[in-house]
Amino acid sequence: MAHILVIDDDVLVRQSVRHALEHAGHSVIEAEDGTCALAMANEHAVDLILTDLLMPRCDGVETILGIRKAHPQMKILAMSGSLNQRHYLDLASKLGADAVLAKPFRPTQLREAITRLLS
Repeated sequence: MAHILVIDDDVLVRQSVRHALEHAGHSVIEAEDGTCALAMANEHAVDLILTDLLMPRCDGVETILGIRKAHPQMKILAMSGSLNQRHYLDLASKLGADAVLAKPFRPTQLREAITRLLS
């Protein structure tokens, strides 16, 4: 299965996403923001990045741009649960996210999106 980096400033979201992905057989590492994630993506062999868009320090948009620059072939799934989530998800798609997912989502929706990206 895949090695996935989950980026979200909400620890409960990271834990629930990690649980859903590990249940599906994936290996997961976590980062609380884009700054940590960019360093981790350079240190670990990662197949896919799942990033929130609104985070302190280095948000998801900056993270997507940084990942695209350093790892152009890396698969990226952006997620958002903000009031303007459609705007942010559209922006993420335009800037290089391979797929987007609106919060809240069910574990099955997450696993299906990951499967599509990795196939």
